[in-house]
Amino acid sequence: MFESKQYEWKDIQLVLAGDEVAGVQEIKYTQKREKEFLYGRGSNPHSIQSGNVEVTGEIKVFQSELEKLILKSPGGDITRLGGLTMTVAYAPELGGRQTADVLLGVEFTEASKGMAQGDKAAEITLPFMALGVKHGV
Repeated sequence: MFESKQYEWKDIQLVLAGDEVAGVQEIKYTQKREKEFLYGRGSNPHSIQSGNVEVTGEIKVFQSELEKLILKSPGGDITRLGGLTMTVAYAPELGGRQTADVLLGVEFTEASKGMAQGDKAAEITLPFMALGVKHGV
């Protein structure tokens, strides 16, 4: 039987350091591996060689979520928080396959605050790095 149900934003749950982040507006993360051609005799590559792997991403949260992280941070600096685990669970309400990705060793690289006239809420983008990601846990 063909399943056409897709994941929706409401199907996502984000857990950071054991706490659910209810005020999340966006999550994205990328696992990237260095790759390059290996050349020898001739002008065509002989193979593709791979190198280091990196995981980067960002979450966009309400300022209230940032303030919770600041309270847990050494000296109130979230860039000093280390070794966090972030779980992104995809659990469709109306059926479909449940899955989760676990990002390991998450550390935030920056945090900035700001608002503009007319904003209804402060949305803060928090870039991060991670040591690895386990897909489909």
